[in-house]
Amino acid sequence: MTYEAMSARAAAALGLDHPLKVRFTLQNLYTGLPRPQPVKWTGCGSLEDLLRVGAGASGEDGAAALPLLYYEVLDMPLPELEQHVTLRVHWHGADGEERTVHDVRLLKEAKVSELLAVVGEAVRRAAAAEGRDADRTDKADKAPPSLEPPPPDALLRLVEVY
Repeated sequence: MTYEAMSARAAAALGLDHPLKVRFTLQNLYTGLPRPQPVKWTGCGSLEDLLRVGAGASGEDGAAALPLLYYEVLDMPLPELEQHVTLRVHWHGADGEERTVHDVRLLKEAKVSELLAVVGEAVRRAAAAEGRDADRTDKADKAPPSLEPPPPDALLRLVEVY
């Protein structure tokens, strides 16, 4: 059974609209938890090969432990997702305090300028939402907004990447 066939069966059982919106991860036999890296769609042979890799340890009675496959439901098909990278960006205000955190998904070939444009827009949306929430509160309790959006023509800079 191939990855596509296994994914199609799982997607049908879960009632998903696309057969490749499921990602699988092997079990770490020492901890019983999912491994940190999921199975790649492009690098997977057959299901038998995949499970043989995970069946290296023995159970308590000396018999080979059966590996588990964990699944994750995705918001886009796995082949498309593997062409993207997700970055977590922390936006800091002028005083250096962290204001918001944004998870940004871009193509792996994207440029830093594209990242900065997406983050700038996300911060502007967050500031607008904060302003709307502040307008709904009582005027006496109204505090100055803590999130100041950058001007549309502002130059943003990337301070640290890790």
